[in-house]
Amino acid sequence: MAEAMTVETIIQAYWDIKGYWTKMRVPIKVGGWTDIDVVAYNPMKKELVLAESKVRSTKHTIRAYTEELADSGVNFLDFDRKYGKSYKTTGKLYYLSFIEKIDNDFLDLVFDKLGIPKDDIKISIHFVSNYYVKEALLESAQNEIRDEINKHISSPYFVDRVLVQTTFDVLCDIISEEEKSIVGRRYGHPVLDIAREINRYMHPDIHLINSREVAYKPRCKEEIKKCLRDRISKSFGNL
Repeated sequence: MAEAMTVETIIQAYWDIKGYWTKMRVPIKVGGWTDIDVVAYNPMKKELVLAESKVRSTKHTIRAYTEELADSGVNFLDFDRKYGKSYKTTGKLYYLSFIEKIDNDFLDLVFDKLGIPKDDIKISIHFVSNYYVKEALLESAQNEIRDEINKHISSPYFVDRVLVQTTFDVLCDIISEEEKSIVGRRYGHPVLDIAREINRYMHPDIHLINSREVAYKPRCKEEIKKCLRDRISKSFGNL
């Protein structure tokens, strides 16, 4: 549970820094209770994002969807079903089983609960997991999920886009977005404040106090920058 909540917090930070209103663990009662891991909404863009996170197995496990699999006739949904076999869900969606819940009744409940108008709203799905999809296959994988959902919903609903990422993708995007941000203060969000500290040391503005030798300053600053970058490289095993 702690691992899942951590991933959800990372996803929340991703949309927070993009200027979306966000909420984690939104409960929805469809027969039994279920919940949406993260909801993000941008009224200016008229976009509602429903995010789902799935990270299972050991801490180093990444499941890769590659050209070899695609060329053998295994599409992305089939790839997900194959992993479900080891969890006794043969023939059924595994990580992606959440898309089977998405129909008009489900979306009615979501919009009613959030108090968002249904008209002219773009719906996006954000799927974050330890599935690594090769870049050349990413668009087709996203389109597969989008098309599968749209088979089961009708007007006024339509899923405009699906975003498939690893947790690492999301973290890297957060760090990049934070570096571009003009916010000068702390965010008050644990993930964003960690990203802020990483950027402090990867893009340092180094101040040298009481250093009178002008020629020494640039050389010293570059040495410090190199030491900081070497330090993070070592933490990942000297990549």
